[in-house]
Amino acid sequence: MNFIGVALSHAAILDSATRLESIIEPSDVTLSFNILCGIRSTLWFMATSLNGLTCIVNPGEFSPDLFFEIVEQFKVTSSPTSAYKLLDSENIETANLWSIKHYLCSGSKSSLNLIQSMNKYLKGGKFSQASGMSEASGYIAMNLAHSDNDCAEENHDDFDDEGFFPTGDTVRFDENGDMFIIDRKKELFTCNGYHVMPAEIEGFLNNLDGIQQSCVVPIPDLQSGNIPAALIVKNKESTCNEDFIYASALNHFAHCKRLQGGVYFVDSIPMTETGKFARRSAIQLGIGLYNQRKQ
Repeated sequence: MNFIGVALSHAAILDSATRLESIIEPSDVTLSFNILCGIRSTLWFMATSLNGLTCIVNPGEFSPDLFFEIVEQFKVTSSPTSAYKLLDSENIETANLWSIKHYLCSGSKSSLNLIQSMNKYLKGGKFSQASGMSEASGYIAMNLAHSDNDCAEENHDDFDDEGFFPTGDTVRFDENGDMFIIDRKKELFTCNGYHVMPAEIEGFLNNLDGIQQSCVVPIPDLQSGNIPAALIVKNKESTCNEDFIYASALNHFAHCKRLQGGVYFVDSIPMTETGKFARRSAIQLGIGLYNQRKQ
């Protein structure tokens, strides 16, 4: 398990917690699993507690069936939990989720297929996506107010010569000056000397019909350095096959991004407890499947 250690001021934590006030009400009932697992769950617990909500906390491992049971019994209105695991459960078809107003997901970008699938079951609410980072004290995309952070002086070595904090993200700007976060810099790998951003390919694959989730990993190759491969989780009713996915990437991307390492259907992709891809485990899984196919 990977842990992140950051120094956060009292003001910064309270600022992040109060940003969530726009989507919660004192009469709400929230549900969290393992509140000490990451900044997201901790801030959610603080925000709901400070605003007088009823907070249900299960310290154990997340279970779709237990989630469905608690939501129905206590009429839960909001919860920051894993959508992927819920959609993998057959019982979601009969689960009573009418009470949920906001289903908050963060940690990694959610595909359009996942959002549409979740909204189909959230009859009385909607799926909400947030993004942020531990160093910024949580949710950046939901930033409604700012407070001074007196930790900045203590951690001045983390800032560059111009006073900016390096986040490690790869971004692009459009013609209007709007910024789009593409990927984490550390997730980049090279193929034939060209940079490959997994999130770019994943975003394309996730919008193909029948794909619930994808994770692109580098496969070591003597000639190219690395070649991209895709781990794919299909929707239950999906009929898409490897040829369709490979051909779609072939027609859309340059040669270095064309899934030369193969396409592999898996039941699930390794995830961290905070809802992000466990990249190292995913890479090992991809390499293992690649080697099996080569035998």
